[in-house]
Amino acid sequence: MLDSVSGELDPEPTHRDDIAFWNFSGGTTGKPKGVPHMHRDGAIAYESFQHVLGYKENDVVLRVPKLFFHYSRDLGLMFPLRAGASVVLFPERTTAEVIFELIRKHKPTVLINVPTMMRAMIQTPESERSDLSCLRRCMSSGELLSAQLYDQWIKTFGMEVVNRFGSAESCMGYLCNRPGAVVPGSSGTATPMTELKIIDEKGSEVAKGSSGVLMVRCDASALCYVRDHEKSKRTFVGDEWINTGDLFFQDDKDYFWYLGRADEMVKVSGVWVSPLEIERCLQEHPHVKECAVLGINDKDGLIVLKAYVKLSESIEAGERASEELKRHCKKKLAAYKYPRSIEFVADLPKTGQGKIDRRFLRGA
Repeated sequence: MLDSVSGELDPEPTHRDDIAFWNFSGGTTGKPKGVPHMHRDGAIAYESFQHVLGYKENDVVLRVPKLFFHYSRDLGLMFPLRAGASVVLFPERTTAEVIFELIRKHKPTVLINVPTMMRAMIQTPESERSDLSCLRRCMSSGELLSAQLYDQWIKTFGMEVVNRFGSAESCMGYLCNRPGAVVPGSSGTATPMTELKIIDEKGSEVAKGSSGVLMVRCDASALCYVRDHEKSKRTFVGDEWINTGDLFFQDDKDYFWYLGRADEMVKVSGVWVSPLEIERCLQEHPHVKECAVLGINDKDGLIVLKAYVKLSESIEAGERASEELKRHCKKKLAAYKYPRSIEFVADLPKTGQGKIDRRFLRGA
């Protein structure tokens, strides 16, 4: 096949408003949705990124997620090539062992990571790790980077992680911590070329310190989802604003704090609860490797909180472990927030982007 194809290619004339590529939404609460973007969107996203976390020509970039994830495709391939930098490509399934070996072999200067892999690298025995001193920058995205995991990374490897928050719809990271000014647990501050606001249920902008849904406006925004008109109307709401469906609050220093998905909030005892708050609490327990919390219907049809937990090897799954985790939550959370049910699992299901697949868990 390759022998029959010419090695000389003529550039295709394109316009800034021609469709160039599709991003795909995360698919954590439903099926991934195609999001078409124009040629200009990628260029705008690159310029915004360079203002905050700019690549250099002598950078060697290693990315953890697969390239079909837009975060990985952009920061791990397109942006470094645009800057004249080098990238490390590999066919293997991504594991901590593979990443450490690639670091040992290629000495990258930038690591494009996700919290799940950060946790796996931390849990790797010291004798099996590689020296990370070649790295000038570590980045994280794809899911929340908790303050606890950030602190564990610092204690283990001694280097900061700059985390960012973006979406398939916006085509760019609209929130990002800044090198040397990371606030652990936060999603950072607004990036260049973006406009953000947080609104309440009536659509009114809220004051700092109050929670609501994050709205994003930028010139790289998409216009619709592919073959999903109703969802497009709810997300792309007009005047170039995107309803992210993510709950945030902004503090008095302009840092944004993620509270969870608006459509994942659970009403328990008449009060709205964010499963993310319970997940953060569980993750503070030394025996918890990974967890996810959902609202499920009990035998009486009432919604209760259920936790799916992957334990460390230092404790055996069972009633004793379950009661210990419940006591841990009761000490730190309001009484109605602790998980009434805990199911121990060998692994939590993941989407193609490495996020916990809550849709799969709901069907489990």
